[in-house]
Amino acid sequence: LDADPMRAAKPGTTLRVTIQREYLSSSNRQVRARQLWGTDIYTEDSDVVAVLIHQGYLNLLLIDSVASDLSSVDVGIKIHKAQPSYASTNSNNIRSRSWNGATGAEDEARCSYSVVSCCATLVTGEELKMFPAAEAFAIIPPTFVPAATERVVNTRSSASSTERKNRFKQEVTLQYNLCNEPWLKYVMASVADQGLAPSKRTSARLHGEVIYAESQTTRYELSMREREEEKSATGDNGAQEEKEEKEEKADLFRWSKCESICTLSEMRKVGIPFPDSGVTVLEDNVEWEHFKWGPSGVHIHGTFYPLSRIHFMQKQEPAT
Repeated sequence: LDADPMRAAKPGTTLRVTIQREYLSSSNRQVRARQLWGTDIYTEDSDVVAVLIHQGYLNLLLIDSVASDLSSVDVGIKIHKAQPSYASTNSNNIRSRSWNGATGAEDEARCSYSVVSCCATLVTGEELKMFPAAEAFAIIPPTFVPAATERVVNTRSSASSTERKNRFKQEVTLQYNLCNEPWLKYVMASVADQGLAPSKRTSARLHGEVIYAESQTTRYELSMREREEEKSATGDNGAQEEKEEKEEKADLFRWSKCESICTLSEMRKVGIPFPDSGVTVLEDNVEWEHFKWGPSGVHIHGTFYPLSRIHFMQKQEPAT
C-alpha cells in the first residue's frame, strides 16, 4: 500500500485497493514475513494480502489452489487515525505483530486502516463478494507428530544403475483420531485411484468399503447408496434389459455427519455403514465426480469440509 494517499485522506474515508493475481499466493514475501501489525485495525504499512488472510477473507491453505481462477481482488479499506497501540493476535493460521503506536509528532502523522469490503473478480469476468471468517480455518495440532505438509525422503542406492541411485519414498504419517486410535493423516493420495482399471478406482472400492474422515471436531461418513432392486419384467428379454439399465446407472454416494464419536469396535457393533439413526445426512445422492478432493479437505456442491484424518472400513452388518 502507498502511504501517501492514505495519509492525505481524512479519517473515515474509504479507499479502493486492487490486488493483482500474482500477489495472491502463500509464497508472497510479505505474507511469509508476517508484515502486519494490529487486529481489526492495522498500521498503514501492513500488507493488505496478509491482512485479508488474518481477517479470513482469504484462506492461507487454499489460496494457491484457487489463485488461478482469480483475475484480481478489490478491497475497500477505511482510513483511521494512528492508534495508541496495535495488539497482536493469531487468526486463520497467521499471527499479526504488535506495535506501541503513535508516540512522537512523526508517528502522529501516520494513519491506520481496516478492511470493510472485499470482492474477487474471476478470470471469467464474474464478480464474487467475499466475507470475513474469523478462525474458520484454524489448525489444531494433532496428538501425534503434526505435519503441515507431506515430506519426501530421498534415499540413495549403492547399485550402479542411475535409475536406482535416486529413489523417492513417500513418508507415511499417522494421527490419532477423536477416540485416540491411530488413523492415516488425510492427503489427496489416500482417496486417489490406485490404477487405470475400473476396479482400481476409489469409487469402485466403496462397493465393499466405507470411508470415515475427521476434522478436528467432527467425524464424517462417505458410503455408497444401495441401488433399489427393481422387479424384472417377465421373460429373459425383460431381465436382460433391466440388467443393462442397471449397469448404465451411475453410483450415488451419501456424505453424512456421525452423531456420536465411538471406537472402531463399537462402530462394527452398530454396523458399517451406520444406520440412518446414527448419522445426519449432509449431502445425498451425490455422484463421485462432484466430490472435489483438495489438500486440506473436500468440496461438495460448493460446501467445503476440512479434513485431517481418514480411515477405510469394510462393510458389515450390525452385531446381533
